[in-house]
Amino acid sequence: MLRRSIQRIQSSNFRNTALKSFTASYTTSLQPTAKTVAPAAEQASNRPTTWSENQRAKADALKGPRFEQTDISTQPNPMAAIELIAEEPIRFVKKRIAHCDGGKDTIILITFS
Repeated sequence: MLRRSIQRIQSSNFRNTALKSFTASYTTSLQPTAKTVAPAAEQASNRPTTWSENQRAKADALKGPRFEQTDISTQPNPMAAIELIAEEPIRFVKKRIAHCDGGKDTIILITFS
């Protein structure tokens, strides 16, 4: 009985159908996206290029499936910290603990109840 069912399977249309026709409709290769993710994304609003040798450009960093449907023009583009740090002079401290004084133009409001 088992031999008859095996013979029936062997003589059926499955044997004549090429394996290529089964796999032709399915693919596992990745297809590139139709649009570029970040066509002209500048590095920062105050810095047009990278500032380190091993830093990737923003247009190269924002690639892949994570950023595929992200509109970069609507995302926040903060200023580069390297330029902001360069504006503030270095202050040496005598203690081991340094703190932020809040800047020169900080207004402190104290309310007494």
